[in-house]
Amino acid sequence: MADQLITPLTAVIHGESGVGKSWLGDTAPSPKLVLDAEGGSLFTPSRKVRWNPQKEDPPKDDGTWDTCVVLTRDFKTLSTVYQWLNSGKHSFKSVVLDSLTEIQARCKDSVSGTDTPSERDWGTLLIQMEYLIRSYRDLTMHPTNPLQAVVFLALTMDKSGKWRPNLQGQIAVKLPQYVHMVGFMYADRPGESEAEYAEDGVVRRLLVTPLDNFVAKDRTHIISQTYGNTITNPNITSMIETLTNGVNRE
Repeated sequence: MADQLITPLTAVIHGESGVGKSWLGDTAPSPKLVLDAEGGSLFTPSRKVRWNPQKEDPPKDDGTWDTCVVLTRDFKTLSTVYQWLNSGKHSFKSVVLDSLTEIQARCKDSVSGTDTPSERDWGTLLIQMEYLIRSYRDLTMHPTNPLQAVVFLALTMDKSGKWRPNLQGQIAVKLPQYVHMVGFMYADRPGESEAEYAEDGVVRRLLVTPLDNFVAKDRTHIISQTYGNTITNPNITSMIETLTNGVNRE
């Protein structure tokens, strides 16, 4: 893809705990930045470096690491990181927020602390989460240093018979409209032809079309036309290559 203009991808991936969402995030283009709010980066296979955005500049891409991890213990950290990314003074190709479910909890902490949120607090929470998601998404359209991928991970929940990203309030319903793709990730038994691709006796699948009461979508159409309704053992970098090749063919 060296001579092609990369077509970026923004995505929400939701699924049950332990299904492999953090590992999928680890397949985003490197060097990548992971905003880790729940420790998922501890167990992913890429080479890592830590960054404290409150005290230092982003690390240089010197070939010794693939993933830069920011331990995200409070909502303020997300704003500080965004300011760095929006400045364009970094070497990251992608950013992964792991996970929106926990990040919303951090936002809630900053709004109401240990008190029960008031109606006004819920309004503030919605505004702040919408702003956060749209701001990070828009980094794929940065005028001088656009990202190739922005990936939001989230737990899933059954709400009124519909499996959707596990977020509180109206943001759970509005979230899919902000991104190109929404995928529901799950583990499955391998078919006869998939045994060699199975890890620990299972394969990971990503549903990208709205079937069987799962919230999913593919605004690009290229991804679902290439892979089908469900992607087996998904890889974000491969999806971006597919998307870029498809756009250039058109």
